[in-house]
Amino acid sequence: MKKIFFVITVILMAFAAAIIAGCQTSGEDISGEAFSAIGFQKKVDLMSCSDIEANVNAVKENIVVLEKQLKSAQSAPKLTRATAIKDAKDKLVVANKKVNILETTYMNKCKNVINCEDSDNGKNYADNGVCTEYYSDGASKSPEDYCIYIGIDDWRAGVLKENYCGVLNCEAEEVSCDDGQICRSGECREGDSSEPICEDSDDGSIYEKGVLYSMDNSGAEDTCFASASKSTSGSSTDQCAGGQLPSGEYCGVLEYYCSEADRSSSKFVECTNGCSEGACIE
Repeated sequence: MKKIFFVITVILMAFAAAIIAGCQTSGEDISGEAFSAIGFQKKVDLMSCSDIEANVNAVKENIVVLEKQLKSAQSAPKLTRATAIKDAKDKLVVANKKVNILETTYMNKCKNVINCEDSDNGKNYADNGVCTEYYSDGASKSPEDYCIYIGIDDWRAGVLKENYCGVLNCEAEEVSCDDGQICRSGECREGDSSEPICEDSDDGSIYEKGVLYSMDNSGAEDTCFASASKSTSGSSTDQCAGGQLPSGEYCGVLEYYCSEADRSSSKFVECTNGCSEGACIE
């Protein structure tokens, strides 16, 4: 009888340990360790300005990878789908927290802000605004209002990330739109959550510079582009002449477009008569 009781006790203890371990995975960072905002902040505080910049770029690149993983997880086998989606979402939440800590620290530590302007005049949730910080070295930074769809319960309705001028720096808050409203293109508006998330201001026209908002792009602008392979492999340029350039590259536009109802993609389109200000010349 004692042996049976001992075996049952061991099994229950193992089961409890498994539950605790499972709970600790929530909020883990990419390395598998539990993420601590305070601990990460302490590490960032010890970094040089150049190291902070490098880490921002690295984490943002990882966010792109994680968003692709989340998309793949949504079509994973039913048995593993929920776990895969949760795992990708948890990692995205942590990665976005890291970017916020890195960028905020960089602004406070490495830049001397002398002025701040907000195009939609503060906390105006009905308009997509741009908050601009001006620095003493002549540089500036302009975070734009955008919608968040990852890591929230009612993801199709979205949550607005509103940028505005604080005492001097740009600050931001996350806002749920009012009942009967949804977040699209960086603003709250009347609508139903079933409406497409991807919106392209030029409807894919190469003769007009468009701005696109989707789940995977926020404020992506069409730009003149030079490519030797007539693909998205190349470099942006202010303008270029039609045909093949002296460098051997071709002049075109990098056109962003809605590839699905909620997602977007980009493509190179050659401009026969040249490109100027993000659009092919007719």
